[in-house]
Amino acid sequence: MIEKKTIVFRLEPYSRLAARAAMLDVVIVAVWVALSVVLDFPSIACIGVLFGYSVLALILHYRVILQALVDKRKGDLVTDTVDVQCFLEEFSFVGNRLGKSYVNSFYPKEMDVLHLKLIVVDESEKKKRLRAVMSHKCRSALAQLKKQGISRVRITYLKRSKIVIFIELAEELDEKVSRKTKTEIEKALRTLNRSV
Repeated sequence: MIEKKTIVFRLEPYSRLAARAAMLDVVIVAVWVALSVVLDFPSIACIGVLFGYSVLALILHYRVILQALVDKRKGDLVTDTVDVQCFLEEFSFVGNRLGKSYVNSFYPKEMDVLHLKLIVVDESEKKKRLRAVMSHKCRSALAQLKKQGISRVRITYLKRSKIVIFIELAEELDEKVSRKTKTEIEKALRTLNRSV
C-alpha cells in the first residue's frame, strides 16, 4: 500500500510548477486588462480574450496537476509490470514557458533535475509514456537496475496523470545473485523511491 505522503512527495514538483504558472498567468491577465483599459478596447473583446486565454492555460498548464489531484482524491493508482525502454526529457506545456522547464529551479543545480517521460512496455506489449521528475542520481539508479540485468520492474503510477509514484522489483532476485549485487539493486531502488 502506497502512503499518502509518498504521493504528495511525487506531486510536489508538479504543484510548484502549477503555482509558478499561475503567478505568470496572473501577470499576463493584469497586463492585458491594463492594456485594454488604456487602449479602450470594447469590454466584450477583453472578456473574450481573457476567457480564451484562461481555457488555453487550463488545458496547457494545469491539466496534469488537475488530473493528479483527481487521481489522489479518488485513490486511482495503477500498478503495472513493465520494461523501461528509455527516458526522454518531457517538452510539454506542463511547467514550460517558451520551451524551458522550470522544474530544475526548485532544486540545487548539482542535482540536475529533469522533467522526464519514461517509455515503458507492459506485459501486453503496449507502450506507455509515464511522467517523472528525476535527478541525475535517480536516472543513474534506473540505469544501474538495467546494468544489473533487471529488465522488468513493477511501477505504481497515477491513472490519469501518469505520474510515477513507486518503483519496485517485479520478481524476487535469484538466489545465485551475489550479496554485493543485491545490495546495489536495493540501494538503486531506495534512491528511486526516496529522492527526486
